[in-house]
Amino acid sequence: MQHTDIEFLQQFRRADIDLPNEDRQYGNVCFRHFSRSRKERCAVEEAIEHQLAHSLIIDALIGKLENEDQVLDRQLAAFLQKLLRTISAFSRKEPAVAARLETLMAETACFQERVRLFQTRTQPLLLDALKNIFAERKAARHSGFVGSKNVRSMQILVRKYREALYFYHDVFTGLVEGESEKMGKVMVVSSLGNCLLNLTALIKTRISAIETAFNCLGEWKIRLRLAEAQAFYN
Repeated sequence: MQHTDIEFLQQFRRADIDLPNEDRQYGNVCFRHFSRSRKERCAVEEAIEHQLAHSLIIDALIGKLENEDQVLDRQLAAFLQKLLRTISAFSRKEPAVAARLETLMAETACFQERVRLFQTRTQPLLLDALKNIFAERKAARHSGFVGSKNVRSMQILVRKYREALYFYHDVFTGLVEGESEKMGKVMVVSSLGNCLLNLTALIKTRISAIETAFNCLGEWKIRLRLAEAQAFYN
């Protein structure tokens, strides 16, 4: 019978062999100086550590979340707040369509809450987890096992937000098209119509960014599963 759960199989694997702590120790790997310069050896050590700990991919994820995803979420949150004010102003200006705009107001408020929750809870949780893993790997400390299941949990959090982005992109696109049909060209050229068109464009940009993060986590998970398989069968 073939088992796909590497963590299940690992419980039957023999204990790791402790190598002597000479020169420099990283996990179960001991670097010793045999020849050439110490500078060349340090370069080799660093390259191997990055491969063993997946430091490069973790560092790239942290940088992406901090420098791109967080910025886009702040822009999205600010734009949704502006849209809510625009809807209220449009309802006061055009009382005849106020009832139809209630749906738009409700969907915008719901989406704003989803963005807020991801921005204030999920994203900080992801960043803290990644930074802790990165710090431990850089310091060659292993306070806890990080396997493909841990990364899959992160991927699930990102996937839920990605699904919400796709859902609300379709919702607002449908509302734009529906209101355009009801109100003709007036809706298209109005400030509210422009806001909705800009919102769908902003959501598409955010979707593209989160797809990259999701795929990056997927690549990391695959690498870990390969490493787990090798660790078991070696």
